[in-house]
Amino acid sequence: MSVPDPRPVGAFEGQPVHEIALTGPDGMEARILTWGAVIRDLTLPSLDGVRQSVVLGFDRFEDYPAHSPYFGALVGRVANRIANGRFGIAGRMVTLAQNEGLITLHGGPGGFAHRVWTILARSADAVTLGLVSPDGDQGFPGRVDARCTYRLTKGLTLEVEVQATTDAPTPVNLAQHS
Repeated sequence: MSVPDPRPVGAFEGQPVHEIALTGPDGMEARILTWGAVIRDLTLPSLDGVRQSVVLGFDRFEDYPAHSPYFGALVGRVANRIANGRFGIAGRMVTLAQNEGLITLHGGPGGFAHRVWTILARSADAVTLGLVSPDGDQGFPGRVDARCTYRLTKGLTLEVEVQATTDAPTPVNLAQHS
């Protein structure tokens, strides 16, 4: 099966954003954006021949940075909320960037869902994206190297594999937000 080239769909903060098309062995199709590692669309074949989209998203990339409440994104460094944008670790108090009043939501205003990820590997049915978050990013200690692989498999299954490594004690809690 041929592997289509990633399709340019726009730019974010001067970086090009691409959409990667995946096709699974049973006819499932996915559209993944490099911005936020977003699952922009996931469609399933049906018995009547009409494809059914099963995720919330926008047709145009421009609508994601402007309007998306994390539709389809991979959120982090820490998914969910950190009260008062502060936590203690390794004997010190850490203060984070806040983006929901006094709360740090999904990694802060520049969290992983609002970044352009790098395409590390791709095939007709899978893509692996990577992101480096340096020490001090949004206030978090330690460098984090994150990876996310989306793979379409038999049985109309979307596998999502996320992993992160860090060079210092730091919280990491990545979550797919479809």
